[in-house]
Amino acid sequence: MRRSAFGLILLGAVVCGCDDSNMTGSVCDLECGHGACFMQVTKEKCLCDDGYSEDALGMCTIARAPYLMLDAKPSVSGAHVSFSGRLVDVAASLASPTVIVRKDGDVVGRFQTPSFTFSDDMGSARKASYTVEVAQNYDVEPLYVPVWHEETLFDWRDAVMYFAFIDRFSNGDTSNDAKIGVQYDWMGGDFAGLKSVVESGYFTDLGVNALWISSVSMNSQKASGQMSAYHSYWPLTTGYTDKTASIFSGAYSNNVPITPIEPHFGTLEELKALVRSCHDRGIRVLVDFAVNHVEEDSPVYKLHPDWFNGVDVADRDSILCEGPHDSQQNWNIIPETCWFGPNLPDFNYNKQEVREFVLDHARWLVRTTGIDGFRLDAVKHMPMQMIRDLRAAMDELYQYSDIPFYMVGETFDGVDKIKQYIGDTMLHGQFDFPLYNTIRGTIMNGDGKFWDLKDFVAWNDTTYGSALMSTFLGNHDVARAISHIHHDSEEKYGNNPEVGDAWAYRQLKLAWTFLMTSPMIPLIYYGDEYGLEGANDPDNRRMMEFGDALNPNQQETLQLVRKLGQIRRQHPALSRGKRQTVDAYDRSYTYVMRDENETILVGINDSDEPQTYNLPERGVNAGANGWIDLLDESNVISETTSVTLTKDRQIIVWKEKK
Repeated sequence: MRRSAFGLILLGAVVCGCDDSNMTGSVCDLECGHGACFMQVTKEKCLCDDGYSEDALGMCTIARAPYLMLDAKPSVSGAHVSFSGRLVDVAASLASPTVIVRKDGDVVGRFQTPSFTFSDDMGSARKASYTVEVAQNYDVEPLYVPVWHEETLFDWRDAVMYFAFIDRFSNGDTSNDAKIGVQYDWMGGDFAGLKSVVESGYFTDLGVNALWISSVSMNSQKASGQMSAYHSYWPLTTGYTDKTASIFSGAYSNNVPITPIEPHFGTLEELKALVRSCHDRGIRVLVDFAVNHVEEDSPVYKLHPDWFNGVDVADRDSILCEGPHDSQQNWNIIPETCWFGPNLPDFNYNKQEVREFVLDHARWLVRTTGIDGFRLDAVKHMPMQMIRDLRAAMDELYQYSDIPFYMVGETFDGVDKIKQYIGDTMLHGQFDFPLYNTIRGTIMNGDGKFWDLKDFVAWNDTTYGSALMSTFLGNHDVARAISHIHHDSEEKYGNNPEVGDAWAYRQLKLAWTFLMTSPMIPLIYYGDEYGLEGANDPDNRRMMEFGDALNPNQQETLQLVRKLGQIRRQHPALSRGKRQTVDAYDRSYTYVMRDENETILVGINDSDEPQTYNLPERGVNAGANGWIDLLDESNVISETTSVTLTKDRQIIVWKEKK
């Protein structure tokens, strides 16, 4: 029994004992045990001292297991970083503990007392990943302290993301190619090849500052039919940590020893080197986190078959997401329990122990490699509680950083389903499939009306609220953009010829102009920046090409996308501003992107006829002082408040003069 601050006798609940006689502001410190009682409007709550947690009555009487904490976020001045903290062990359960600080895996600080103050010079590095841990003790969760040294604090709203499908991107080390002799085999792309492209400045030239890479977990080394695991979606080592390493030790797939990282891609050290190279150039790294299932050779499946859905079902075909009969579409009927394939047992995330096992793996991957985000695969095929727990785990891991760990999901569905997984306790955003479908049906296919695009984006720009959505013209699950445009996309296993028609690249350039001058985070699927061809999966996963391998139309398209990427990076109105439509015709669309500092006018035209827009007549107050052509700043623009798009001037990106 207790007395509330209002003099009422209450049963059960928290024993705080707050009333007018002992309240100081909103705080009193009676009857909470090791803590203080706070009044939150009409609700009292014990706020426990460090090292204690609440018992069943809400009092702070339970001594927590030892844990590490910082006193505040790190202080960064130039390249100098410092932070202080302590090991909280109120029960004195650890005898003479040693606290160590690691920087990118190497020990750089050692303290024999529970309290510590650490300082370091980052040198020329743009990011350092520090971990604070108790030496030789896996029971105390390491503390992760990621620190960036940048002149301007990064904002995910300003990201331009690129998906490098590792096996098909660049072969930097032929010694790890290890083909297995099937039609859809590994083709040699690896961390070393991708790192060399990063260091060549290719991504910087595109304005890219976020790189999404394939899942890095080791995959099955055998084939399923004529398909290898080159795509990296048949994982074996989901759940790997330093603590669980023994589970995977001595296991094999197709006579290949199981290791934490996909051997076709390289080693863990090569992955870390790739991440460091990206960071040195201001590029964030997202890893494809494919944890809906494992491949049947996974030691986890063999050790814990009870952790998976449907293992007791005799008719395994009945639980496949796409069964042997066209009428069976379990993708939507039983999305959270169906198997993607007969060799891909589906995690049962309704079990807390399963969630914790995979969450520990996520923490290990982030702390070990220093990555900055996840692209979460197959979102709607996992219970929402798993999404919430993953977000909470990553938020806690990044609690001492001003830049969040970004999580973007893949839900190949409509707006309502996509929105279900977005929020403060869920994903930061998702890939915008409805917008992709609209762009494909209007700009890319050439059979839609641009005013339909105008009407859709007027609604779509705000429908997800403050979510950090990502927009795209293509990905690894749909036919290539240039092949859609050229109407070559239907044959699933075809080998579409090179597109030589200039008009197709013209359409692609219009689509890129729209995407790179619109809100949200634009994604470049490797090769789409120049028009790599390909029908549906797996033809849309051809080997990347560079330099002289591109035809003149591809070279021209690449140059435009590079220019648009730089423009977007230099003009935040394109990423953070709001769109105001000027107008749209059948095959022409003009709008402005505006923030408090600048106004950018964008026009795309696919009509042979001149299309003239008078801005004041359409309620757009801009252009009275003229414009600067951002695509060609040497170009003098005579128009002010009236703009004409022609067959020869199909694209405009103009900045209003002040």
